[in-house]
Amino acid sequence: MREKGETEANSGDVPIETSISVLLAIDFPILRDALRSIIEGTEGLRLTGCVETREELETLAPRFKPDLVIVDASFAGES
Repeated sequence: MREKGETEANSGDVPIETSISVLLAIDFPILRDALRSIIEGTEGLRLTGCVETREELETLAPRFKPDLVIVDASFAGES
């Protein structure tokens, strides 16, 4: 019988990271704060950082290597 969080490939000898790391890239403070609260209150999610600009995103994403990046659509038009 497997313990919670174990898979067939893991017999329990090595702990499995079960949280999903999230980086927020949102320039609108109210939305950023709301998403931060949701992520921090959700089991299985771990907030690794919040950025407000595309430049910060380009700097921090490679450093933090998050599993998921939530990006403001307005970042697409920035250069």
